This record gives sequence, structure tokens and C-alpha cells, in this order.
Amino acid sequence: MKLYMDCTSGVSGNMIIGAFLNLGMPIEYLEENILKIVDPKSFKMIINKQNFFGTEVTYFNTILNTDSDKNDGIKTNRMNAVMALKLLEKSCLNSNVEKSTYKILSSLIDSKAKAHGFERKDVEFDYE
Repeated sequence: MKLYMDCTSGVSGNMIIGAFLNLGMPIEYLEENILKIVDPKSFKMIINKQNFFGTEVTYFNTILNTDSDKNDGIKTNRMNAVMALKLLEKSCLNSNVEKSTYKILSSLIDSKAKAHGFERKDVEFDYE
């Protein structure tokens, strides 16, 4: 099975996850796998249906719990590329999934750096 996405106006991680949820990915599956990467006390998921230009879409985002002592010192609404990759390396994902995810995340970091004229180490990801 292949999935083609038309991202002519850009795309973000939460938009991709929202699209997967809209296509039928179970919320429980998403949560189960996120919890292999981050502590459940360190964030909250937001998932709801929204109308976007006449089409119902699934909105997905996360809110960081800055009161948690298990959020690896993250106290802002941004995570740099190095932190994101380290978080992934410490995950409990099976090795094949971790390797694939690492490749995808590295590619995303490279693409974002190129698109915005940044050095790879200066790429940041925003979240609520």
C-alpha cells in the first residue's frame, strides 16, 4: 500500500498524524507508540475533529507538561533536532521501527534545514 500526499502548501508532523487518524489509525495505537518514546506524565494529546475549508479533518497536537520531572529538562515549546534524535534513541520502540523512524526524522531535519537555510543542528520543532 502506498500513500501519496500533496503538500504544496507545506506540512507538519501534527498534520501528518492528524491525516493518519482521519484515515482510520486507532488513537490507542498512536498513544501506545508515543508512550514508547516519552513519559505519559510529560505531555497531553489533543485530538478533535475540525472543519477546514468545508472538509472535516482530524486535528492532532500535544501539550508539554513542564511540571513533569520526566520530560528530560524540556521547559519550552520547542525541541531542537539533537534533543529529538536523543529522545528517539532512548525509546522502547523495536529496533526496526526505531531505525526507520530515525531515518525519517533525520530526513525531516535535513529538509527543514534546507528549506529555512539553517544548519542541521539549529533545526527546532515547535509544539504547544
